[in-house]
Amino acid sequence: MRSLKISPFESVSMLFSLILAVSVFTFASPCEEVIGSDGASSWMTCHWMAQAVFGLALAMTAINFMSMCFISRRIKIGLSVAVLPVALAAMAMPTLLIGVCHHADARCVMITQPVVLVFSVLIMVLSLLNALMQFRHVQARQK
Repeated sequence: MRSLKISPFESVSMLFSLILAVSVFTFASPCEEVIGSDGASSWMTCHWMAQAVFGLALAMTAINFMSMCFISRRIKIGLSVAVLPVALAAMAMPTLLIGVCHHADARCVMITQPVVLVFSVLIMVLSLLNALMQFRHVQARQK
C-alpha cells in the first residue's frame, strides 16, 4: 500500500490561497461603501473585485486540498495544473476584468491590488513547481 505524500509546494500553495481569501476581508480589504449625495449607498468597483477574488481563492484552496488528499501523482499533476488558470483569473480581477478605483491613493490601489497580484503569482509558481516535481517523480518511476 502506498502512503500519502504531501508536497511542501501543495501545502504552502494551499496556505497562500487561504491567506488570499482572508486578506480581501481583513488586512487588504478594499474601499468602504460610498454614500451618495442623495443618501443612497453603493459599493465601489473594488468591493466586487474582492468578492470575485474571494471566490477564486476558495476554489484554489479546494483544489489544493483535493490534491493533498490523493495518492496518485498523475492526479496531483492535473490538480496542480488546474490551479494555474484560477490563479490567472484572480490576477486578472483587479487589473483587466473588474478593476479597482481610479484614485491613486485609494486603499484598493495601494493595498488590495498588490496583495492579490503577489499572492496569485506565488500560488501560480508553487503550483507549477509542484506539477513539475510530481511529473519528475512519475518519469523517474517509469524508467
